[in-house]
Amino acid sequence: MERLRKRREFLKVQKGRRVNTGLFSVMALPNDANAARMGFTVSKKVDKRSVKRNRIRRRLKEAVRLEGASFAPLPVDFVVVARAAALTAAFPRLRSELRQAMAKAAGAGRREDNSGS
Repeated sequence: MERLRKRREFLKVQKGRRVNTGLFSVMALPNDANAARMGFTVSKKVDKRSVKRNRIRRRLKEAVRLEGASFAPLPVDFVVVARAAALTAAFPRLRSELRQAMAKAAGAGRREDNSGS
């Protein structure tokens, strides 16, 4: 799965669909690429220490690596905005909520893809 790297790409995804959970928010917007792209945001509001913010980001990346394979073929950009609870949450819960939130956020794109086939 490719990554979103530029600020304008992150801002563009904000116009899409948003799903909120207790651990993070997932935003999704269909893209022109042939595959899903992923971006992560962990602000200083979550924790002022970069060590903790980076740990949250690493946990989210690993969860996406394990759960994101089913979303990889979809032409959708995802942005995950972490909350402080993502640091201490059990990893199975993190994976489960991420899978459900990504499916819900990309839901509109999935229906369009299946109805056209």
